[in-house]
Amino acid sequence: SPLPIGSAPLWDGLIGSLLLCCFLVGVPGNALAIRFFVKRKRDFANTLYVIICVVDIFTSVSHLPIAVSLFIGRRPGLFSSLTVCAGWTLLFRFLQKVSIFLVMLMSVYRTSLIVYPFRKVHEKSILVSLGVFIAVLIGVDATMASPSHFKYLSVGPFCVDSPLAN
Repeated sequence: SPLPIGSAPLWDGLIGSLLLCCFLVGVPGNALAIRFFVKRKRDFANTLYVIICVVDIFTSVSHLPIAVSLFIGRRPGLFSSLTVCAGWTLLFRFLQKVSIFLVMLMSVYRTSLIVYPFRKVHEKSILVSLGVFIAVLIGVDATMASPSHFKYLSVGPFCVDSPLAN
């Protein structure tokens, strides 16, 4: 059968291999980092680092379905199931946004320690803002996502959420 649009076996194999390497390095590397931060003294920065590492582990794992699609000539593979397609799209988008938000929180926390060295930082409010952000993301996706909106794109090769996907 003909290759899907956008397929280039050499480049697909290279990109798929790089994604596989990201998984093989990302999961154990972040697991070791979690172990390191958990063993250190309990402070707020270490807690944020552990949360960031957990998000990174899930991000590393989320690259596997793309790698599989690249290795099998951009055919859907795991994305052929609408449930996997929708779940992956929502999870990947969620992980991207939470990762960015966590880096922003860490930057705000560190900056406030530098600018106000003698003032106590309200760490609980930072965690509450993370919780509110996650709740809003889940709420928006729960109300806006429709199973009929998810479609696999071989050009990607990944699933997208678009009202025009039908």
